[in-house]
Amino acid sequence: MNIKQYTALIVTVVVLGAATYASQKAFLSYSSRTTSSIEQMHNSKDVATGTASIVIGNKHYEIAFRDGMTALETMRAAEPAGFMFSGKEFPSLGFFVESINGQTAPDGYYWIFYVNGTQSNTGISQTIISSGDTIEWRLDKSY
Repeated sequence: MNIKQYTALIVTVVVLGAATYASQKAFLSYSSRTTSSIEQMHNSKDVATGTASIVIGNKHYEIAFRDGMTALETMRAAEPAGFMFSGKEFPSLGFFVESINGQTAPDGYYWIFYVNGTQSNTGISQTIISSGDTIEWRLDKSY
């Protein structure tokens, strides 16, 4: 081997070594971030601490629940189970439900929600749900 071949071999070894080092460092960094994110999720409020239910007519949805969720957050958590709703967010009032599971309230009626059988005195954006609570939606005549 001549000097050019030795130089090329040394450069190749250095480049491969540097690439190996960089990829290992990146992997360890990613692994550490992923583990950290998983630990944060398990240590945060995002971990289910119980269940809550949503009832609309004859449909019943059981939701994994975490302490401190609002009725609105509980409803959003039920969406993967097929519960659908839509409405509008009013800055000073909160979220106003206009339709549930594709059904819009007919004229003279509104979607009213009940917690454990009692009509709520606060909106779904402000009502805090406890584990074991049942949210029920009814079409009630407006007054």
